[in-house]
Amino acid sequence: LDRPLFSAEHYKAYQGETMQLRLFSAISGRRKFKGVLKCQSENSLTFEVDGESLDVPFDQIEKGRIVFD
Repeated sequence: LDRPLFSAEHYKAYQGETMQLRLFSAISGRRKFKGVLKCQSENSLTFEVDGESLDVPFDQIEKGRIVFD
């Protein structure tokens, strides 16, 4: 089961949850990520992916979903 996310408010409500992201353009050579949302700023999200922090600008997110285990 997964839940799509569309707005900054959606992401803020699920801080600390595991999410899958697909980006419009690659960051660190990848467009798809799965990680935990750590924090949110006005223009970006910070995820923990594979033990490292990753800052993702909102305008780069093509699709985001919460992943329920």
